Amino acid sequence: MKIKNMKKKIIVPVDFSAASHNAYLYARGLAVGYNAIVEVVHVYADTPGEKEVEVAAEMNDLEKQLDDFVALYPKEEEVSASVLVHVEVHKKLLRGLPVKSILQACGQDATPIIVMGMTGSHNAAGRFWGTISSSVAQRASCPVLLIPTGVKYAPFENILYASNYESAENVLVKQAVKFANIFGASLHFIHVREKDEIEDFTETEKRIFEQLFEDGDPSYSFNLASVEAKSITTGLNQYADENNIDLITLVNIQRGFLESMFGHSTTKTMAFSTKLPLMILHLL
Repeated sequence: MKIKNMKKKIIVPVDFSAASHNAYLYARGLAVGYNAIVEVVHVYADTPGEKEVEVAAEMNDLEKQLDDFVALYPKEEEVSASVLVHVEVHKKLLRGLPVKSILQACGQDATPIIVMGMTGSHNAAGRFWGTISSSVAQRASCPVLLIPTGVKYAPFENILYASNYESAENVLVKQAVKFANIFGASLHFIHVREKDEIEDFTETEKRIFEQLFEDGDPSYSFNLASVEAKSITTGLNQYADENNIDLITLVNIQRGFLESMFGHSTTKTMAFSTKLPLMILHLL
């Protein structure tokens, strides 16, 4: 199922690593069902004391690398054994701080989606790519999709939405519903109860339930559930494994849920260890 209105944009920041190649291929597949153009972005980070003539030479070299990166793949994406769909791809070479430049490419509009690999290369230019991915995921105004290495695109059938009171905001629930409807996917609103947690999920469940039925009976399937686990990451991953989840959706609200998800102790266990893509939604 495709969106019938104007095409959206999928921004793919790359550092030419294997993770970037995988994220780009994933974005191409997503672009077909999402009816979007793909914009491949590379950021050249200035080195203190570097002469402009050296910068110009480096930029020229990077421009060629960006051309070669895109040229590695055909212009059509295979949808089935007998169907090829043209994928519109643009390229952009930026200069500046990586995170800031990527955020500026997204702008203040919630329409684009940023697709990034969860890890990067280990050379001097790309060894901090994982940190850049998590920083972009936390600070972007638009949705960010983080893709584990080796994960191939397939249309979403079951999407997990991590629910706590703050993530039950109407605008965020509607954003998740709109995205799921594009693919005809089922939504799973899951709350993980940690030890000694005092939050009552009943109120959150009620808020979500009211929003889902705000315009009448929903045309999609959904599930609201609360599970108990020793940590949020453990609970989400366990539920995902047991329920054929294709995508985990997290919410970023200031001092809210995502801040704990991307703390020092959980970045490795969730964002860089899960086998599933993570989509980060933001409350603007």
